Amino acid sequence: MRHRRFIVSASLPVGLPVGLLFVVLSWVALVAGSGCNRAQGDQSNKKRAVPVEVQAASTGTLVYEVRLAGEILADVEIRVFSLIPERITKLKFEEGDRVKKGQVLAVIKPGALWQAVRQAKAGLAASKTQRKLAKIELDRARKLFESRTVAMAAVQRALAQFNVADAQVQQMSAAVGQTFSTISNVVIKAPISGVVGQRFLNRGDLAGPAVPLCTIIQTRSVRVKAMVTEFDLVKLSKNQPVRISVPAYKKRLWRGKVDYISPVLDRRTRAAWVTVLVKNPGGALRPGMFADLVVTTGRRSGVILIPARGVIRRINELGKVNFLVFLAHQGRADWRTVEIGRRQGANIEIVRGLKPGDPVIVAGNHKLRDKTRIRRRASKGPGGPGRPGPRPR
Repeated sequence: MRHRRFIVSASLPVGLPVGLLFVVLSWVALVAGSGCNRAQGDQSNKKRAVPVEVQAASTGTLVYEVRLAGEILADVEIRVFSLIPERITKLKFEEGDRVKKGQVLAVIKPGALWQAVRQAKAGLAASKTQRKLAKIELDRARKLFESRTVAMAAVQRALAQFNVADAQVQQMSAAVGQTFSTISNVVIKAPISGVVGQRFLNRGDLAGPAVPLCTIIQTRSVRVKAMVTEFDLVKLSKNQPVRISVPAYKKRLWRGKVDYISPVLDRRTRAAWVTVLVKNPGGALRPGMFADLVVTTGRRSGVILIPARGVIRRINELGKVNFLVFLAHQGRADWRTVEIGRRQGANIEIVRGLKPGDPVIVAGNHKLRDKTRIRRRASKGPGGPGRPGPRPR
């Protein structure tokens, strides 16, 4: 800092008393010091002014939303089983293959099934022979009865034996049909058209009704399953529009609708399952992906909004939480208590304490006290740097 120089030139009379000379020199030093201190004070005041960003409070529309996180599931998923507990001899698909309804997926070793078929056929032939003999005996008994050689009881006994033999033929025919139906199950076919999702068995493994061979899925449409709390559940309704995004596709957005709302809540979590149906023509959404859901439940206009970073959370000596903002007024910061509402993105609702147009300090406010001197700097707008505001109520 440069100091001002004061040059005093005076002609003092000879013989001036020493005390008077000392007074004159002290006055000159005092004048020089006061000028220097005034210059230092002005510059110090400029340095103490805190740089801040100011943005006017504005009115806008507050959108009420329910945000959920869920998992993508296939719209249709079928598990394919083998009805025969035998080894797999042929496997004609891989994971990800597209299959059509009726297409052969695998072949199971027949094992003892052909022997059962032969036994059933032999039993059918024997029962037919027995029925033929019973028919002959019935015809003979009827002729003898007509010639009055035997009584009516003999005819009735022969008729009963024929009926038994006929029933045995029908039973063995059903057995043969069942064995042929069973042996047809050695060829496993696709029950629906779709894509093979997972394969659980390989060639040579033991297939059976307890272990699925594979899954077939249809993903032209997918379902997003999420849990919703009881507080948000009452805001949802069937066919409500939903916006869906997934972390894998950051710049893409899908739209769907609420398809199912569980009628009961889980007693442990106090939440219910909600299913959203989404069209997936390109197949980009795959089962197992995580998804973020946004459901718009209402709107309210004429709301005072400011950047959330302009609100400061303070706790007073009684432990009560207060929210305050600083307003720029004539080069100084004015402290003001506010009541906040819901948060929307980078902005927050002010329920009480501000009016539209109030110059709110949104950056540098954490360095301020009431009546602190400030100087404005260029604002970077909402969402710029600064500490995050308080969480909404």
